Amino acid sequence: MFWVPLAVKFGKRASLLTSIVMLFAVLIWTAKEPSFSGLLAARCLSGYTLLIASATAIGPLLASFITEYSPGSWRDYIWVCAALAGANAIAIFLFYPESNFNRARDSPHVVSIEGQQVANKGTEKGEVTRTDTLSWHHVNVVQKPWTKIWTSFITVDPDVNIVRVFFEPTFTLGRPAVLYAVFVFGTSLAAQIIMIFAFPSFLMAPPYLFSSSGVGLMQIAAIIGFAVACYGGGFATDLITAAVIRRQHGDVYPEQRLVALLPAFYIAPAGCILAAFACSQKLHWLAIAFGFGMCSFGTIFAPNIAITYVVECYPQTASECLVTINVFKNLVAFLFLYTAVDWIADEGWIQVYMIMFMLVSLAMILAIPFYFFGRKWRGDEGGSTRHNVR
Repeated sequence: MFWVPLAVKFGKRASLLTSIVMLFAVLIWTAKEPSFSGLLAARCLSGYTLLIASATAIGPLLASFITEYSPGSWRDYIWVCAALAGANAIAIFLFYPESNFNRARDSPHVVSIEGQQVANKGTEKGEVTRTDTLSWHHVNVVQKPWTKIWTSFITVDPDVNIVRVFFEPTFTLGRPAVLYAVFVFGTSLAAQIIMIFAFPSFLMAPPYLFSSSGVGLMQIAAIIGFAVACYGGGFATDLITAAVIRRQHGDVYPEQRLVALLPAFYIAPAGCILAAFACSQKLHWLAIAFGFGMCSFGTIFAPNIAITYVVECYPQTASECLVTINVFKNLVAFLFLYTAVDWIADEGWIQVYMIMFMLVSLAMILAIPFYFFGRKWRGDEGGSTRHNVR
């Protein structure tokens, strides 16, 4: 809500460099702060300055080993984070050019590919007919030497109204697709991160008696879940969507993306059930790891599809929609995480994760009305794109 509007007005390079340098300074403050109130303030600022969320599995995995084997305990982990932030700042300064440019837009024209004439032409009901046989497309490249990249910092866009850009993300929250993505992302993230917060006190106590590094190694299950979900929510989703388009004779609209939820929609809800009973009955740690990995799969799989759906629904305001989704999904997750450990202690694993099971399942079920009525809700009842699919 803060950095993205600044990036639109003053350039992404300025926003990235400022935020990462601030993060570097705040992490040094965190590592050296002796009081709790100062530490709390530093952690709040580090969350504010962090532009892109770090991996929820790799971070705890590294932290567990550093905390257990380093003489400085958790402070040494913060020093490692500060070093990485400093290295990141140098890399951005040297290798990240400004990507905000007002490129000249070419007027529509006939393109000749492989001896065929391919043209765009309008048809009835606002539809578009085109041939998907293009093997490449033309891109206007803005040439800029490296020396100018190193000396550039702010690139002001005079056409951008900074006040309007600050408030635009808030207006997108009224769109049904955006609300759906917030709900999917927030509930999926909460189901995974609740376990991350609860694992130290749970697994280090009898009967498991895990060490700090042992608790961290549970994140391997999450990494496996992430890896599988990256394929399922990415390449496999594209294959399924393309098959749906062919089946519907080339008719293309964003809701077709939601069909890709079908093959694996049950994995995250089943993971919630497995985690609930494995932790409640104190089953073997492998059962807990499987449940954790399945919930972690849901953190990537469904949100990837939901976010792509939103981008396809609103391509002109995609950045504003993504800012809104990121802010409010974190808020939804925080509402669960703030009371996660106490909630589990008071009500038990079964009640907590049966609630998460219902919420994650509801997120999957809501895809059905969005598939049938999504175009009507976003005011695009007749407008679709027809492709000659081969």
